[in-house]
Amino acid sequence: MPYASSSIPSTNLNDSPIACKQREREMDKLSFEVVSLILDNLPDDDEYGVGPKLAPYATISRTWQAAVEARTFARVTVRNLDHLQPLFSPSTYRPAALRELAFEVHLPVDSESRAHHRQNQSAVLAAFTSLLGQLAACEAQPSNGGHVGPIKLRIGFLGPDGDVFLDRTAANKRYLEFPGEEVGALAAIRSVSWLILAARCGGRGLHPGTACQLATRFSDLQRLELHYWDPALKRPAQRKANRSKLAAGIKNLDQLPRLSRLSIVRNGGFEPANHGFENTGLEYEAAGSTVDLLCEALRDLASKGALQELELRNELISPDLFRNRRQRQSAAWGDQQQEQEEWPSLKRLEIDAPIVAPSGKWYYTGEESDVATGPPWVPPPDLPPHPYGADENCDSAALSDADMDDVDRDAEANGVQPARQWRTRPDPEAFNRLANDLLAAVNRMPRLKNCAFGMSPFHDRSVSVEIQCVEPGEAFLWNVVRIDNKGEVEYHEENLAVRRIEIHISYGTRWEVPEEVGAKCAEWVGSKGEVAVLQGGRRLY
Repeated sequence: MPYASSSIPSTNLNDSPIACKQREREMDKLSFEVVSLILDNLPDDDEYGVGPKLAPYATISRTWQAAVEARTFARVTVRNLDHLQPLFSPSTYRPAALRELAFEVHLPVDSESRAHHRQNQSAVLAAFTSLLGQLAACEAQPSNGGHVGPIKLRIGFLGPDGDVFLDRTAANKRYLEFPGEEVGALAAIRSVSWLILAARCGGRGLHPGTACQLATRFSDLQRLELHYWDPALKRPAQRKANRSKLAAGIKNLDQLPRLSRLSIVRNGGFEPANHGFENTGLEYEAAGSTVDLLCEALRDLASKGALQELELRNELISPDLFRNRRQRQSAAWGDQQQEQEEWPSLKRLEIDAPIVAPSGKWYYTGEESDVATGPPWVPPPDLPPHPYGADENCDSAALSDADMDDVDRDAEANGVQPARQWRTRPDPEAFNRLANDLLAAVNRMPRLKNCAFGMSPFHDRSVSVEIQCVEPGEAFLWNVVRIDNKGEVEYHEENLAVRRIEIHISYGTRWEVPEEVGAKCAEWVGSKGEVAVLQGGRRLY
């Protein structure tokens, strides 16, 4: 052990009790820093690299206890409310040592009935109240001197049988949603800087609007990762209402002055495998046109100046994310639109979007005849009868007590069957307009370092289009394949000293970069920068 010295006597099993006491006193004289170095250099507990068992060392002295607890309580997972009290007991060391806390809320029942849903709601609210109450008590402990955190807090949800996918039900008719006054009554916390709100596999997670309300209880929050479940496509009214509430929640995030990174991941509600499916619009009427409230709220938040990183995964994207459609409804989409807001602080923008817009329109097109016609889809014969009749596919089902959602029976209503994926290339109007809006917005981001935008059908990257922008010295966010003239793969990036834009068109699709989009690319990189367009990894120009 490199930090051992003559001041630490060697162990001898034949030592007398007096000698042992003397050794303990000498060990107790070591400073916290020296003890920490000793603990850092203890050998692994076994050949598989499992760290040493530190608990016995905590019995040596208060100093050793503090050093041990600084490690053992740095990352904690709690699955039972009864375990919170001893974790956050009035100790000098434990709360101050905490850096990562994973809290799994157990739902008592897996059921869609009103009574069971109320039971789940009560359990979740009690868990939130206890968790935030304990954190607030730690912050108020005089012994801590206010030195608690920063803490990375992850909140997840588990059913009585664990985290399992409920394959016979969509499991997203009811959400864990609470009135604003109930969330507002929760203790205010300043020690959490990073909050992850996970989405339970199979649904029954936190309502996205409630998730944003919960985030505002953490006044010093710097980073928010929100994972949520979208309702099934057969419930357009519920999807629209949820999106509207999420938009309202995003607007309230301006209460968090230190929030610098926002990540939103949408699960469920995947785009239809039937590319002839008529999607229902999720936008609202405004000023004689339609507006997507969620994308508008995200743009407003980014334009207020605090947000530095924005990440959107599988989220439906509209032009409202990049320009104010309320302000100007111009048919000349190639205009510079100088009146649009800047995104003054944004440094990183990452968007991975499906090919369906919030309006219900498709960003991709193609020829239906290009896909071979297979046998007509027929529902399995052993499906149970639908409680509301064969034609029931509306939001009234969300009010039922029955677990009536069924993946097979609802396949047609959700656009899963018949599976005909013939939209394989960007639509010249809808996609080109969106790409132009994206690049126009990039030119209004004075501090941008990295931007990655990609669009493709669900789980089919062979027809994707990706646009990446980087500042000098920065690497692209997404790994890209480049093939040289000899057909060999290149693994390095060139010209790191200049601004670069690369447009990657996958081998299974085709897209002609519009002149307006090319002009905005050239505007951003400047005279010394570089714009490259690649098809299937090979550079076109």
